[in-house]
Formats: sequence, structure tokens, C-alpha cells
Amino acid sequence: MERLPYKFDFIRFIVLLITFLIFFSLFFVGGFGGFGGSTFRVTPGIAELMILVVTVLALVGSFVRVEPSKDDVDIITESRCPSCGFVYQRRFVNGDYITKQDQPCPKDQTPTVIHKIYVQSQQK
Repeated sequence: MERLPYKFDFIRFIVLLITFLIFFSLFFVGGFGGFGGSTFRVTPGIAELMILVVTVLALVGSFVRVEPSKDDVDIITESRCPSCGFVYQRRFVNGDYITKQDQPCPKDQTPTVIHKIYVQSQQK
């Protein structure tokens, strides 16, 4: 079974759902002056209900956290000798950038130039 790229916090979602149900039932029973027959008879319009639904959906969406994938990837630096065209690859070192002079060429000792940096994923 493939693992999803996000993690859902189920406990926080249940607490939010129970809190929402308590407030919603208080509103409709009349605890907050809703439909329950209190003296401050406030009836919610469709706009207020839509705002409530959007707010709840935003709160639920905030509990979904995207985790970075932990795939094995190698960052490869490729250098080329400008005089003879010799190309070699090595692992990326922090500070590498394209057009940076790199190690000397093993054939003619001319400094090589980094011309490509890319990610190579390792399939399991």
C-alpha cells in the first residue's frame, strides 16, 4: 500500500469536531439566542452559515500537514574539461555552482568547469 504524502492529525480533528457539534447544538437549541425561543431571537442567514462552514473547513484543512518525501536521492555534479572535453561526475558538495572551476583534469591537468548539477533518484 502506497503511503500518502501528507499526515492527518486524527485526534485534533475529533476534538475540533466535538467542539463544533457542541457550539452548533447550543446555537440551534437556543443557548446562544438561536432558534430555541430566547428573547434575542437571532436567526442565521445563509451567508452566516456559509461563513461557518468555510471556517470549519479551513480549520480542518489546517490539521493536514505535508511532510517532505524521504526518498533516497543523490545530487550529482558533473564537470567538464574545457580543453580535452573529459567529463566526470561526483557527489554534490555544498558551494558547488555552474561555471565554478573544479578539480584538475586527470588527462592534461587543466582545471575542469562544473557544467551540470542534477538530482539522480535511486529506485529501490
